[in-house]
Amino acid sequence: MENREVIIVFDKKSPKKDSYGRYLAYVFVNGEDFNEDLIEYGYARVYLSDFELLDRYLEEEKHAKKNKVGLWNIPN
Repeated sequence: MENREVIIVFDKKSPKKDSYGRYLAYVFVNGEDFNEDLIEYGYARVYLSDFELLDRYLEEEKHAKKNKVGLWNIPN
């Protein structure tokens, strides 16, 4: 992430940490939603819980699944 602006934003609807002590946050790199990019390219999946961008992220995951992108391209 050298020479890039990275901004961490916590969700207003969910806790800052999960039950394992991991931070739950949005990561923006040069103004782009890095979390959304990970889901779009199949490098991450959406864990169902109550957070602000749930619907948007589920749409990206649905698109990745439909197009068999990233982890969704692994044969059964």
